Amino acid sequence: MSIFFDSSTLISLATTCNLHWLQDLKKAYGGEFFISPTVNSETIGRGLQSLRFRYEAHRLKYLLDEGVLKIYPEAQVSAQINELMFLINNTFFARGKALSIVQAGEITILAEALKENADAVAIDERTTRLVIENPDALADLLEKKLHTDISVNKGNLKRWQDLVEDKITVIRSTEFAIAAWKKGLLVDKSKDALTGMLWALKFAGCAISESEINIYSKRFA
Repeated sequence: MSIFFDSSTLISLATTCNLHWLQDLKKAYGGEFFISPTVNSETIGRGLQSLRFRYEAHRLKYLLDEGVLKIYPEAQVSAQINELMFLINNTFFARGKALSIVQAGEITILAEALKENADAVAIDERTTRLVIENPDALADLLEKKLHTDISVNKGNLKRWQDLVEDKITVIRSTEFAIAAWKKGLLVDKSKDALTGMLWALKFAGCAISESEINIYSKRFA
């Protein structure tokens, strides 16, 4: 049993001062929470060199030192990382130029999660989530975002889908918030507290829509 964390989810939880949830949620889950060396560098390494994010980096380092988060070695999946990185960053083209869709940290945790048959990957970034769950829809999103036609290398897309699609579940910081709320880890157990936290995570960068927040608020009323 394992969940692999991308930088985006850790940053959302850190920005909203909710990293402490992970200690209790890991105990309840009973499995491992992993990050990759690249994610460690992106969050703790860079954060410790920044005045703005230094405190968040120290809080993440504490979770690492306490064993709440563990580092999964990238060397075990280096070939998979290289293949996945090449495929997704050579699938979508704008004006004949390949678009860089995902960053190294996102690919490393995806490759590691696939190798370990993990329960989920925690990713707050919208594009990466689409790449995993519905890459066919990404071309339309990119066209709207970039205001230009997007061409697709169908061979690379097919290979990506064979390797990734339907093989991993994506969760976000908002799913951790709901689990924390159910366990009484928020300031109170009111629906309004949960709704407020979901909005806080959205403003911190989590890709959750207003309609999703409304659905969750009604579901747990």
